[in-house]
Amino acid sequence: MKKLIIKEYERINIGDGNNEIPEPLFKKLHKFDVRYSEKNSEGQRIFNWGDTYFKAKQWVGVVQIPGLSLEILPKIENTKDSENKEPYQFARKNLLYMLSVAKKLRLKERDLAMLDIRNAPLFEALIRIFANRLQEELICGVCKFYVDKTDNLHRLKGKIIFNKHIQHNAAHKEKFFVKYQNFSEDIPLNRIFKAACSKLLNLTSSAKSQKQLKHCLLLLCDVCNVNITINDFNKVALNRQNERFEEIFNFCKLILFNQSPTASSGAEKTFSLLFDMNNVFEDFIAQFMKKYCMDSNELKDYSIHPQGKGNHKHVFENDDRKKLFLKPDILLKKEKHNIIIDTKWKTPIKQNKLEVSRDDYFQMFVYAINYCSEKNILLYPKVSDITIEEFEEEWNIVKASEKQVKIKFIDLNIDLRQNKNELITKLKELI
Repeated sequence: MKKLIIKEYERINIGDGNNEIPEPLFKKLHKFDVRYSEKNSEGQRIFNWGDTYFKAKQWVGVVQIPGLSLEILPKIENTKDSENKEPYQFARKNLLYMLSVAKKLRLKERDLAMLDIRNAPLFEALIRIFANRLQEELICGVCKFYVDKTDNLHRLKGKIIFNKHIQHNAAHKEKFFVKYQNFSEDIPLNRIFKAACSKLLNLTSSAKSQKQLKHCLLLLCDVCNVNITINDFNKVALNRQNERFEEIFNFCKLILFNQSPTASSGAEKTFSLLFDMNNVFEDFIAQFMKKYCMDSNELKDYSIHPQGKGNHKHVFENDDRKKLFLKPDILLKKEKHNIIIDTKWKTPIKQNKLEVSRDDYFQMFVYAINYCSEKNILLYPKVSDITIEEFEEEWNIVKASEKQVKIKFIDLNIDLRQNKNELITKLKELI
């Protein structure tokens, strides 16, 4: 199998080199991307295509098709360790941390710590975490519930279903058609776990992950093999008895239905687990601030509202009709001192010049007027080879000079998990 690791917006040409793709795989990947765009509600593709190349867009994650395993990582560089033996490990670790904080993947601190000493591809790392976590929980005890069963038995059990009893036993007075409850592990939750294990077993090439997944299947040997549908997920009710499985259950939803954002399709065995870095960056900043910054002296009087939750506004209205729905990425609310942060996963620096788009400026103007926000921050990720101070700007809004639009950058080219205090300080300074 051809294995490729690329960064966002990297171009890959047709060819037989290490960082090239053979033409047959090029065609297969293009076919997969077309199917992806047909299933995607917005019709988006993962890649831009040329006659002899493809180019990654803002999606990161994993795509697997027959003969090709492709890992796409964000453009995050380890500027403090240029001699890093594994150039992709730093970006992979930071991506997993961002996904964890942004609640795209439910990873615990020990999961991330385990990955610090491993150099596995992104997808193999996630399988390893899943298999390890599920194995531990199943060893503690497979989840069981009382389930309703109907059967034609030689003894009375539960209650008789009279219409069925008459229908089946007119000539068999020794039998009873009954409905009863059975304490069983053959329940939707365990069926989902078994289906996820079976799928991952066919996808992983790690001997240790395969061993753990097989052990999980052995522990689930009394659970039926069924084709899982979204209806099976809807049947699962999480409560105090099974809440320890919640994070594993959510990961199964990603694996079996790829809700971020697409599922494998077609007769060929394909798989994708993809995340839009625009959404990841926005949710990471919002959730990181909510978790680590809001209790500080500087921000303790503010309340934080990701995507303006509970504070949505409209620009236009006509009787009961409203237009241009406003949903700022992050709203920090305080009486008469609101702050808006709008995250942009792109660089506004072109040929060593700051070029913020007119649309972005107008968007911040509309936020400032409608939310009466004094500070309105356009927040970009820092590109590794720039000095932030050279490009950060502040603009006063004409005829509303008490309101400002600020161009700011945040440096993600650090070990985000190990140096979270540095990131906390930068975000508080930014505000």
